[in-house]
Amino acid sequence: MARTPWGGSEELWAATATEALKEGHEVYLSALDTGEPHPKLQRLMEKGLQVSYRKKALPPGTGIVKRVLVLGYYYIQHRLLGAYRKVLKPGPDIVVYSGTCYSIAKDRRLLQEMRTGKARFFIITQLNEEVIRPISDEEAEVIRQAYRKAERVFFVSARNLQTAQRHLCTTVENAKVIRNPVNMEEKSPLPFPVNTTVQMAMVGNLITLHKGQDLALAVLGRPEWKQRNWQLNLYGDGSDRAYLERLCDYYGIREKVVFHGRVSDIRGLWAVNQLLLMPSLIEGMPLAIVEAMLCARPAVVTDIGGHKEWISEGKEGFVAEATSVDSLGNAMERAWQARDNWEAMGRAAHERAIAQYDPQPGKTLWEILLEKEAH
Repeated sequence: MARTPWGGSEELWAATATEALKEGHEVYLSALDTGEPHPKLQRLMEKGLQVSYRKKALPPGTGIVKRVLVLGYYYIQHRLLGAYRKVLKPGPDIVVYSGTCYSIAKDRRLLQEMRTGKARFFIITQLNEEVIRPISDEEAEVIRQAYRKAERVFFVSARNLQTAQRHLCTTVENAKVIRNPVNMEEKSPLPFPVNTTVQMAMVGNLITLHKGQDLALAVLGRPEWKQRNWQLNLYGDGSDRAYLERLCDYYGIREKVVFHGRVSDIRGLWAVNQLLLMPSLIEGMPLAIVEAMLCARPAVVTDIGGHKEWISEGKEGFVAEATSVDSLGNAMERAWQARDNWEAMGRAAHERAIAQYDPQPGKTLWEILLEKEAH
């Protein structure tokens, strides 16, 4: 929760916490302070979740005096008191860490507490990088030790696990692939919209380092695409919105791209859109893909994270083999030429998603956490 108050990676721990609270257990959360609590976090707090906030990054432009004083306070708090002291002080029976595949390396104090404490320890990983190895050898050793200490290390895609084992040069014997929740009660296929103008959507935080929306805009800014009858709908918000708006102006496609901001009605979104674009550069397994598939919509995706575990080329969508403008452009061109087949591909996507998704992932994870021995 460093960049935004809530994202897809929060859904799983939140669903698991909900299960624990329903059974009368005490649940404590240590979260980054991002300001006003997200409505979903607020609802959990109303159900009994106890929240302790950790420091957040100082905003750009903070004066040097204030920066030194605040960072000094954070240092003392972290080194002498411990950033997790409020959630560890009650002596929890189970500790679940949720982050990226490697963010645990930055939480040395927590790892020290797990080594010396009696709590059962679990790690949820939601994201990995594939093109580069984003950790040093020293960090890799810290992560290996953390993974060995944990009873289970959960991954949201088999690809993330494979990448982690490559980066860490070890087999994660206690790994398990799990599913994230979807934000829809109804899972039936939606009627395919019939539009004169092709409606495409990109759903996710507007953070190009992660979601790669600028690659898609580069493709759509090419002469052949500018001559076609389409509209791109962007759903979500984030630090790169202004950049993406300027990029639309640069490519001369501003009138074809609509920024809708955050939306909560996922099925309403897919009632009007025909195709999902997911040009991610790094990934776990996006909820947006599974939700689009459950609504019977095909997708164009990059070969990153768990995308190919859900989307097969020419069946449920189209796969760009590399995270490049040319590769994405080729996949989008294949999709455009096959647009008469999108409705049938959407039906295939729905069938596959129904077969693969977990209708109660929070309950599934909670039951694993309650096992006496997880491995």
